[in-house]
Amino acid sequence: MTTFTEDWFGQASCTALATSVVGSTVYLTNSLPYAAALEYGLFPDPPVRGSKKTGETEYTVHVAGGYSMQAPQGMVRITVAEFAAAVNKAIGDAR
Repeated sequence: MTTFTEDWFGQASCTALATSVVGSTVYLTNSLPYAAALEYGLFPDPPVRGSKKTGETEYTVHVAGGYSMQAPQGMVRITVAEFAAAVNKAIGDAR
């Protein structure tokens, strides 16, 4: 199942996963233009001017060494590892 809507809290994604067929392929994607920089630490180092988060009025630096300060280890690889562990646990619990 492919969803093209914003899913801020993951509800649509969780529903899609819960209703997927065992053995099917699931793709986790992020189509935002800065997704690769966020995952692999490809932001400019040093940052050019920073960015504005919601509610901020001034540019603020949110990166260090090319990596996001909020998610320095990325997100997708962590999510994949956590998901695999959760699936394996669910399989073990079902046996």
